[in-house]
Formats: sequence, structure tokens, C-alpha cells
Amino acid sequence: MLAPILSWMSVPAWGQALDDWSDALNIRATSYLDPGPAHVVQISVGEPLVRDIKERIATGAKLLEPVAMPEKVSAKMPLRTGEPLFQIGTKKAFKACTVRLNELRWPTCLIDDDGDGRFDRAGRNSLAPAHPLAAPAAYATSSDIRVPAVASGFSRAILYQGFAGDALRLSYREFSDDIARPAFSEDLSVPLGKTFPQKFAVKGLVFTIHSIDGMGLEYSLESTAW
Repeated sequence: MLAPILSWMSVPAWGQALDDWSDALNIRATSYLDPGPAHVVQISVGEPLVRDIKERIATGAKLLEPVAMPEKVSAKMPLRTGEPLFQIGTKKAFKACTVRLNELRWPTCLIDDDGDGRFDRAGRNSLAPAHPLAAPAAYATSSDIRVPAVASGFSRAILYQGFAGDALRLSYREFSDDIARPAFSEDLSVPLGKTFPQKFAVKGLVFTIHSIDGMGLEYSLESTAW
């Protein structure tokens, strides 16, 4: 009987425990390049020149005023004005939970009982009893709430490794669920001219270098997609 018991103990208490945002409504995946096109940024050696960002977008709300947790709610994380909340299913008018996790490692959830655009109650998570707020808190609904991607799948990045003489040193990396794939790392060297700004291309992306010295590389990404 020992093996079945150990197997049962290894399963998370909730089937969704590995994804604290799994019950978000209308969730969809998206990806983009960081930095965005034409943004002039400065990085130092070891920082990413460009990376593939995977995110999920859900419907939800943003608080229009701060919220203090009721005394009966065991997680006391204060919520600030502008706090993003993702919408979840409810029999009440509207229910949404914080994107960031409270001190108990759960999203704190708020409920609007009557649909008047103000939250009336709060709970330490989506399953715990919700208790009345000291005063209702106003919110604005949103269709653009970003929630973390727990398993990001395939992604890639190019790291800045400095320069030597007339060459820019870079490192290309591929990742699977945020873990580097050793067989898919490649050191690259790009010819570096003596005047700026200057353009260069690597792995299908075009960049403009504005300046480079011992303090770092100032550049912009010209491409819009990888």
C-alpha cells in the first residue's frame, strides 16, 4: 500500500495548484518582443538584447480606490488603486481576484454582490468565505488584464555579451518552459563599425546601435516580429 499512498501524496491539493490563475474567464495567450520596436534602451553585459515574452490576457477589473482587508480575512495584503484583478465565475454580479498573490500564496478575491460597480466583500482566495468590506470599493472593468503564463512553452532570447575590438558579442538562447535548452545556445559575433548610429541584423531581427562603451549598449529594435 505504500506506493499508492506516496503517489497520492505527490498530487497537489488542488488539481489547479500549479496555476493560480487557471479559473480566469476569457483567457487568451499572446506573445510580443521585449523591447518593443523603436524604443531606445540601454543594457549592460549579460542582459537580454531582445526576448520573446509569453503572456495571457483575461477579462477583469482595476480598482479605482485602495482596499483594506476585513478583519476576518486571514490574508491582509492591502490592495492599491489601479490593482489589476482577473474575473472568475460567480453566481453574484461580478467576482475578480488579484493577479499578484497574497502572503498565503493565493489571489485575494473581491465580490460585487449587486452589480453597482463597487466591490462589497473580500476573501483570502476564490473558495474561502468572503467578508464585508468596511466600505464598498469602486472598480472599472477591463478586457486587458495580464496574468502570468505558468508554462511559457518555446521562447528565445539574444543576450548582449559585450564587444571586443570591431566585433559585437552576442549569445542566442532557446528555452522550453523557461528552462534553457543546452543544445540550442549559440555564441555569435557581429562586425561593429566605428560610426553611430549603425544597423545590424541577427537571427532575422534588425537593430540600430546608437552608442556603445564600457557602460553598456544603447540601441533600438527595428523589427516587429521574430
